[in-house]
Amino acid sequence: MIPLSDCKPGYLYRLRARNILYGVFRDSGDFVGIRDKFGNRYLDVEVHYEGSRYFGTAAPEEEIGPCPVTFLSTNLPETHCGKCERVLDQFGKIGSIYYEHADDHTPICERGMPTLWMNCELFDWLDEQEKRLREVRGENQ
Repeated sequence: MIPLSDCKPGYLYRLRARNILYGVFRDSGDFVGIRDKFGNRYLDVEVHYEGSRYFGTAAPEEEIGPCPVTFLSTNLPETHCGKCERVLDQFGKIGSIYYEHADDHTPICERGMPTLWMNCELFDWLDEQEKRLREVRGENQ
């Protein structure tokens, strides 16, 4: 296992982890990678074993190389209207949060639940790397 102190932020690692095979290390001491659960594939996070006594689930086995994607969050920072897909602004206080469309300050659409969008740039890059590495190593898909 590669120690936490030797992991480089922004680098891809092959992991021994609960749910992620390959993940990009982040400054926060965790890895973001693609999880496959019940046929759904999405970005998820696992913490380095040394990063948390109770929640550490990832042991990096091999450094693969740098990741060209700089935004390493699972979701985009904006919240979107689930009906019209426009970006929303949030206001209010804890317990009373309201949303409006950011472009014209109109209330969120009726039945337009606030939604987060996955970081597709990072997902696509990780998906490409995972497929390439599995092919090179002769691993099952």
